[in-house]
Amino acid sequence: MPRPGRGSRTTCGLLARIHHARPRGRRWYLRGRLRSALSALKVVLFEKSEQALQIAARDVEWHHLHDQVSLRRGDFFADDLGDGYDVASSLTFSACSAKTRISPLLSRVKAALADGGRVVIRDSMVDDSMVRPLSAAVFSVHMLVTSRQGRSYPSTEIKHWLRSVGFQDVHSVPQNPPTWS
Repeated sequence: MPRPGRGSRTTCGLLARIHHARPRGRRWYLRGRLRSALSALKVVLFEKSEQALQIAARDVEWHHLHDQVSLRRGDFFADDLGDGYDVASSLTFSACSAKTRISPLLSRVKAALADGGRVVIRDSMVDDSMVRPLSAAVFSVHMLVTSRQGRSYPSTEIKHWLRSVGFQDVHSVPQNPPTWS
């Protein structure tokens, strides 16, 4: 079976890269410990798109993660998410969603977590000016045009939504934006 392409961005691919880390001095030690910690991790990839699930299934098969990753088709705005999760992770959920749908979704995610569970959101966030960093501002325009409802939000707004549904110890970790030539 051919290796899944670079364009297949799934949670499974991210875990597999960590799982298959190669020894590189001290970095191997840290990655090795992380890999050991992740070996007991069970992941449920919840996705509405059949095409995305097919890509994820290829990634799971390629990286031999059948015991750790299960795929579930559903609409996370409407379908039962399950419960007892330690961590819920989302990539660009807010950029694809209307502002009025985000707080109810975060409330549903909070209810699906075990006591002390955490949510991790990786999204393209603008600053409070809504025009920086440039990459997030351009992505926001793209989402407005293609989704008719999504856009990039400032981290202050996302933190407010998280606190409003009961998450505590909310903080953001800035990322270096891509450089544009």
